[in-house]
Amino acid sequence: LTLLDTALHSDRAVVAPMLLDSAALRAQARVGALQPFLSEVIGATVNRRPGGALAQQLAGAPEGDRAEIVLALVRSAVADVLGYESSAAVDVGRAFKEAGFDSLAA
Repeated sequence: LTLLDTALHSDRAVVAPMLLDSAALRAQARVGALQPFLSEVIGATVNRRPGGALAQQLAGAPEGDRAEIVLALVRSAVADVLGYESSAAVDVGRAFKEAGFDSLAA
């Protein structure tokens, strides 16, 4: 991990051999969760949602519905990133790490 830290904080170019799951990276790009520098690696356009859209949706929703709106958004993003067919497949009781999120640089 020290080498990764050094590479991430260096001004110099660094070559790092690694295996990438291009399907997972494309799914991350679709939901705006992909780091922009990786979009060049897989040739995808990063989908950046407007920052205020969720805030506006929550502001217009009854207070009792807000948690459910956020949960639906998170489940949808998790399903896309992990390649699930539906957000219903996401177990909301599972920790992110247990679900397969294990990025060192996130």
